[in-house]
Parts: sequence; C-alpha cells; structure tokens
Amino acid sequence: MKNNAGITDNQTLESFSLEYCEIIDKSDDEFVIGRKKRCCEGLKQIGIDYDSRIKTVYEAYSETICYIDLKRLCNISNVYECEKKTPDFKISYDSTDIYIEMKSLSFADGNSNYKKSQDSAFWANVSREEQLKQGKGIIWTEREVLPMAKNGIIPSFRDLLKILHDKIEQNIKKEQLIKGETILLIDLNQLGVSYRASENVAIERSYNGIGYSSGMLWTLAFSKEHDRLFITPEFEGKPNIEKEPIGFNGILIDYPELRGLMFAVGKDPSNRAFVGFYRYEEQDSLSVKFIHEICSFYNDNYNSYCFDVNKEFIPVRKIQSYIKEQKISIQD
Repeated sequence: MKNNAGITDNQTLESFSLEYCEIIDKSDDEFVIGRKKRCCEGLKQIGIDYDSRIKTVYEAYSETICYIDLKRLCNISNVYECEKKTPDFKISYDSTDIYIEMKSLSFADGNSNYKKSQDSAFWANVSREEQLKQGKGIIWTEREVLPMAKNGIIPSFRDLLKILHDKIEQNIKKEQLIKGETILLIDLNQLGVSYRASENVAIERSYNGIGYSSGMLWTLAFSKEHDRLFITPEFEGKPNIEKEPIGFNGILIDYPELRGLMFAVGKDPSNRAFVGFYRYEEQDSLSVKFIHEICSFYNDNYNSYCFDVNKEFIPVRKIQSYIKEQKISIQD
C-alpha cells in the first residue's frame, strides 16, 4: 500500500479497512489466519501499477471479514472444497445446516476502469503539487472513478443494473447450491458505490426530489424481464418510467435453488451491514428466519417491508445487542 502513497490511488486497496485489518491481524481463528496469509502473500507481489492479482487478494479479505462478522451472530464454519464445487460457509442454525456462497463484485471492463481511475488520481496529485509550488492557498483538483463504465461510457440505470446482474450471474454455479438451503452473499464494497437503505425497496424517491425510481438492490433480486423501470426524470414533465422493458429477470426469479440473496454493504465495522431478500412464499424457511435475524434490512418480492426503510439502520456490529434487546422487550 505504501508504494501508492503520494503517487496515485488504488481503488481496490482503498476498499480495505484498517480497522478490519487490525481485527484480522489479532485473530487466532484458524480460517482467518489462513486467509490472512493468503492476503499477505498476494500483496507482496503487487507493484505500483494496477495488477489483477489485487482483486484475488480482496476476495480473500472480503470473505474473511464476512466470516468474522457472521461468526459474531451465528455458528459458522468454512466448507472445505473437494472435487465438486461447494458453498463457502456452513451455518448451523436451529439444529439444521444452511449454506452461504460468497462473491465480491469488481469493476466492469476488466482492469481498464481501475487503471483509468489510477491514472486520474495520479494526474490529480500532479496538479495538486504544481498548485502548491505556485503558492496557491486553495488547491483544486479533479479525479474520475467510473466503476461500471463500458469503453469510457457511463451506463444508464438500466445498463448499470444489467452489468451488476450479469456480474452476479457469472459467479453462480448451480452445483454450489445443492447441499441444502443456500443463500448467495454479494459484497458490494469494492465497487465504491454509496449505499442507501431506499435501494432495498421496489420504488424509492428520486434523488432530485422529482418522481420515483426503482430500488437498485430490490430490482436485482426481483425484476421480471417485461417490467419497466422507474427512472429519475431530468426535470418536471420528463418521463419517470422507461419506455422499454428491463429485459432480464432478477436473481431470485431465475434461480429458484437460492433461498435468499444478501448484500454486504459498508467498509468499516461502524457501518458494515447485511441486507437480505427472499421470496414471500418461502418466508417460513430457516434461511429466511436467518436473514431476519442477521440483516439490518430485509424485503421480499411483494415489497412487504417498504415501511422499514425509514427505521434506524443497525450496523452488523450492533445487531447482536439489538436482537437481545428486542427479545427482552417481547418477553416483557
């Protein structure tokens, strides 16, 4: 990481949390120690220029911090891979095993967007140094980070959803979903996308206050190919609904083998959280009960929890005490 300091920025390295790294470093858990070794060995091979191996390091790191946070909330163990593909984690829950398959999404366009971001940061630093030499009291620089751009073109909302959907789908291996009730857990942190709780509902208020737009995470889970998206209108009188259908099904529509879809959001322990989605028809399954217990927000295909979007958002580090408080209040 020091190789980049003062020269440029590496978007993947910036996705690591110092607080989580300290937690990993102090852990005596066998699985965490093994993943730490893998991360350290990978980082030793990274130079100043962007290297695709850093994404492999981040995947190991992401898996580790999800494991650490889940271990605070439930009885979790790593599922060691054999000849056949297996899910990453096994959760012993209510005397039954459920499984979690873990994936971390990276930028679109291979390494191209990472390198463009790094180049942009480099020239921003050059500009800053030149302004300092000129004695300017106020320094002004710009840098560009476009995680989902294709050939330098910023995608529309529908194209962005399609890119994210395809990235998730590419990581789904059906043979990893047959051991038992399985939840797919997607880490969004590496994308550098700011998270809003309103993305978990079918329709949210547009950011410019005009009209409504489809909630991104809910749509990724439950869209149907003939649905049309609510989009943010440029100004009053412009369309609020896209003319063309979305063109693809959500992950929980196309993959009935999955009992749930979860997203890990936030970078540091203070704001890290899980959000979950499941089918209303399966609300009595153990997987759904598990999602209800560990997720800071959850919703189903009927948008049954849309009103919860205004409630206090509890980070995963406080979920355990929050659950205890809720149980005490219910008993009282």
